[in-house]
Amino acid sequence: MESKCLKFFGQQKKPLLFVGIFVFLVNFLLLAENYSSYLSIVLPKNSNQHVYYFGQRHFVNKSEKQILLWTRYFYDVDWESNVRRALSASCPHRCSVTTDKTAITGADAVLFHLLDLYFWETPPKYRAPHQVWVLHNAEPPPHQYYTGRTLAYSPFVFNWTFSYRQDSTIVAPYGHAFRKSKKALQQKFPLKDFAKEKSKMTYGVISNCVDDAGRFSYVKSLRKYTPIDLYGRCGNLSCPRDGSCDAILKPYRFGIAFENSNCKSYTSEKFWKALQRESIPLVNWVPEQIPPDAPPKSYINVREFEMEALAKHLKNIAENDTEYNSYFEWKKMYDARDGFFFDFCKLCKALHNESIPAQMVNFESWLSDDVCDHWTVRIT
Repeated sequence: MESKCLKFFGQQKKPLLFVGIFVFLVNFLLLAENYSSYLSIVLPKNSNQHVYYFGQRHFVNKSEKQILLWTRYFYDVDWESNVRRALSASCPHRCSVTTDKTAITGADAVLFHLLDLYFWETPPKYRAPHQVWVLHNAEPPPHQYYTGRTLAYSPFVFNWTFSYRQDSTIVAPYGHAFRKSKKALQQKFPLKDFAKEKSKMTYGVISNCVDDAGRFSYVKSLRKYTPIDLYGRCGNLSCPRDGSCDAILKPYRFGIAFENSNCKSYTSEKFWKALQRESIPLVNWVPEQIPPDAPPKSYINVREFEMEALAKHLKNIAENDTEYNSYFEWKKMYDARDGFFFDFCKLCKALHNESIPAQMVNFESWLSDDVCDHWTVRIT
């Protein structure tokens, strides 16, 4: 068998060599074209690990800034409508949005979605001095599948980052908690009895049964000690991806809000939606992952318990209405909401802010600077 394989590869040697040479030349030409304008860059000293600042910014004062969405969004999601809705919903600054690539000459910001930077789709050939190129990302490193982006885009091509990470230029988490206004705080209303509305124990919605954090494996083990109704492809129950799902999950005392990856600042809508359903979220956070605005005593981190002890803790809370309701004391001081697109208003505000220095970011090193691995899958 081994001699036959060697003979086969010997016969295929020349065609494979030509294919290899062709691929190398294509990649070289793409790199040369896209890197040529960056080879002469001298990095300034007043910079941090990934971001490099420059003294001059070509700011253009305009009453309305234009945002051009250059790439697709998760290939076929209509993000133009979502962005436009966010910019028109009580955003104090004026910005317009378009996907028309011929508008590149007048755009103040050009947005690129990380997972849609395909090497066969040509980057812009035009770039105005005042134009800000923004890299947008909503996925943690283990789910940042490779699109050939480094073949088409220089590491220093982007000026700003726009993501859930706290070290982004524009910080856009999946949800927010914010202190109530003084007027709302003065109107002291007694908190309702949250426990009274709960008739079920714990829900989980998991459709990715194999992930970096091992969520499904943990839930399977936890179910041996406490009741858990499991929805999604990993369970036996279904919950429609529309508003009716909230009504199905609202009667549960606890909601599993495990993330599929334990990465810097990565807290998805699972946590924020559980808060809105007035269920106590069960989270699997590492310290670097905890959102800075998570309301005090609003969640239970399973990493702080042995599994059997966690089940007993949940049982004690479920059987004590006073203790259960104490997990909602935060609602006296805070409001919470989910929604990723709200923070496009922050981008609009930044475009109108002349004080932001000229900068560029090494997006490859920035993305890799995390506490989790890239492309890792744990199967248990």
